[in-house]
Amino acid sequence: MNWKLEEFADVLRFEQGVGENTIGGYLSIIRNLQKFLAATPISPEGIRAWFREMIAGRQVSPATMQHRRKVLRRFCGWRTLKEKDARWRASIKALEAIRPPRAQRTRKALSKEAVNRWLEKPNLGTPEGRRDRAAMELLYLGLRIGEVIKLEKKDIDLREGFVRVIGKGNKERYIAIPQHTLPILQNFLGNLSLTNGRVFGLCVQSLRRRIKQYAEKAQLEGRVPHELRHSAATHLVQHGASLPAVMQVLGHANLRTTEIYISASALMGFEAMHTCHPRSLSAPGEAAPEKTLPFPSPTSRNKLASTH
Repeated sequence: MNWKLEEFADVLRFEQGVGENTIGGYLSIIRNLQKFLAATPISPEGIRAWFREMIAGRQVSPATMQHRRKVLRRFCGWRTLKEKDARWRASIKALEAIRPPRAQRTRKALSKEAVNRWLEKPNLGTPEGRRDRAAMELLYLGLRIGEVIKLEKKDIDLREGFVRVIGKGNKERYIAIPQHTLPILQNFLGNLSLTNGRVFGLCVQSLRRRIKQYAEKAQLEGRVPHELRHSAATHLVQHGASLPAVMQVLGHANLRTTEIYISASALMGFEAMHTCHPRSLSAPGEAAPEKTLPFPSPTSRNKLASTH
């Protein structure tokens, strides 16, 4: 790895608390630009040429272009602060002037029936099937795939009914486990000999590939694991969850801009999961009883915190 990229990665990792998967994605974007420029250094002209090719080729989505633009803006900003070179300031101005095409309407969320069809494809009679089904259920609770693979056994409290998640920027949140999801996790963890460490034992790429294979078996070709998370958000809203509650469940960073809701939404997120998530409903349109809301007790949260 280029030493400048190594240094940038360390700044993201140690000073800004960016996750490893995100860092890998950032570096990949910068390397792609360098590959496009061949031996030519990064410059405003090179950046403009790269985006012109993306726009003309129409093989890169507007959302991806916007993301690449944001990443390069961050990289050039870091180089500007470090080197005080006018070339990097000019590169930032070039990036700010680029206007990718408007994004098309995003793909609709899956129906609850399609999600159930997808979730039912793993063979629960095998260890791999139990593992994959548990992972898919967690994605459908709103976890990111990178968050799922990092889960340790101590993060999943089946007695209290919640999962402790460390999200982007090492932000901690608690996700309640709906009543129909609990037996799936019990079946998986109960047959697991592992006492500590990561419970799924897969990398992101391997788990993503396996889940996509189940999508094909469910006649949902082209669907990706992230769409389980997206569908969870949509279904929560459809069943009456408020937007702040869904933001808490998903661990979205824009809660920083709505600090007034943070303490309240931590509780709302638990209530939303148990009263609004399809996996919590006993029958169509029927919410789980109020008494089933398993908010983590102070004792269990203190016990969990002491193990980390």
